[in-house]
Amino acid sequence: MNGRNPDLPILDELGAEFTALVEAAQAAESHGTRRRAPLPTVPPRRERGAQVRRIGRRAAIVLVLLCAVGGVAFAALRGSDGGSGEPTHTAPTPLGSAGDGAWSLSAYRDEGRLCMVFAPRGGELSGNCGVAPARDHVRTAGAIAGGRRYLFGVAGRGVERVAVSAAEAAGGHGATWPTAGGRVRVPVDHAAARDAGFPPGDGWFVLDLGPADPAGRAKAPAVVAPLDARGRRVGPNYVDCSLGVIGEACKRRIEAIASGN
Repeated sequence: MNGRNPDLPILDELGAEFTALVEAAQAAESHGTRRRAPLPTVPPRRERGAQVRRIGRRAAIVLVLLCAVGGVAFAALRGSDGGSGEPTHTAPTPLGSAGDGAWSLSAYRDEGRLCMVFAPRGGELSGNCGVAPARDHVRTAGAIAGGRRYLFGVAGRGVERVAVSAAEAAGGHGATWPTAGGRVRVPVDHAAARDAGFPPGDGWFVLDLGPADPAGRAKAPAVVAPLDARGRRVGPNYVDCSLGVIGEACKRRIEAIASGN
């Protein structure tokens, strides 16, 4: 070794001892061709035993260090962030699906964000990523498939039901669903959801809001209210602007996000 290792000096000590053993062995082999060469000094049996035990102990320490480094690397490959305990990258796992197979909803982690994937039968996938909702909050996204408008989302553990209304549908125009609602469900496989980074105790929901606009567009954003089991609101409304609807409610939400509120 040309230089010493400032981080693991034990490696330098082991290297020196192994080098000495090799040199002694080489000197013993050369004795056959150089009869008058002095024999290497052989340490007493007690000293040799202590030397072997010392090398064994140090080799064991190095092995433990290597195992620790390997464990850190394995955790990194598994996607753990090493700090918050939440995985940073996972594979999607199903949260649930419609009884007739019309849609399914999955969740996974991407760079620590909680992501949803809504897969309607015969339609295009829709996704949404963001922070996991707080206890009494919800986060939603929308999709249009098969001529119908869907709303899917995740809810904190304090939310039992959700109610949805159309924002700024003046005189009832622009929306075919004056109100809608449904219960929050738990993942079909708790262990798989946990491995995918879905927060324990949180739930999910999917609502069919009925026929979409004939042109396949959303004319009004959806306002989602988080409720308890008795239908009482427990947290702030969530304005869903994921389908590109820009109304006053969406403008206020964008301004609030920009201001950090």
